[in-house]
Amino acid sequence: MDFERVFAAMAASRPDALLFVGDQLTLQHGQAIVSFVTQKRIPSMFDRPHLVTMGGLMSYGADEEDSNRQNGDHCRQNLQGRQACRSPDGTTDEVPITLLLRADKIIE
Repeated sequence: MDFERVFAAMAASRPDALLFVGDQLTLQHGQAIVSFVTQKRIPSMFDRPHLVTMGGLMSYGADEEDSNRQNGDHCRQNLQGRQACRSPDGTTDEVPITLLLRADKIIE
């Protein structure tokens, strides 16, 4: 993607704001995008919190680092033979057998 051409078009059209939803390509150029919107004073909202630490205005999205940490905890608990779905107070969310049977029937 030719970011310089996109940046020039955005600068010419002067958008009211930018909503950034990252993908593999645009996240590789996150710093350039943040620098551009900051320099041009375009209000921006990002889906990744780390882009705000680079200078973006605000973020609305899951904290991937925290999600990865929670997933790791669940994997560790499973490998240790404990149920990962237990709540902090030690109780388990039981799924009613009728719901399980209905789900099996739908899957078949």
